[in-house]
Amino acid sequence: MTDTEKKIEKRQEALIAESMGQAIRHYRDKKEMSQSDVCAVSNLERNTFQRYDSGKVSSPKINNLIKIAKALDITPGDIINKAYEFLQANPKFNS
Repeated sequence: MTDTEKKIEKRQEALIAESMGQAIRHYRDKKEMSQSDVCAVSNLERNTFQRYDSGKVSSPKINNLIKIAKALDITPGDIINKAYEFLQANPKFNS
């Protein structure tokens, strides 16, 4: 893999992480839950959840997504689908 391909891949991973955070915040806002609320229900450490919520996790652990989704009363698929919508709407992703 060339340096250019590595940079493109790294940029795409960052955009994917950002879209996952947007999706989680979308559902958290929709449920009117704070980060603390989600942490309390999901039993995730606050710093772990903050990384997901802020879009800093490029390779999310499925068990954490399940905990977050359960706390938000949605499915992990809902988070992934919404993240995909945000990602497709981002012109930086396809460039």
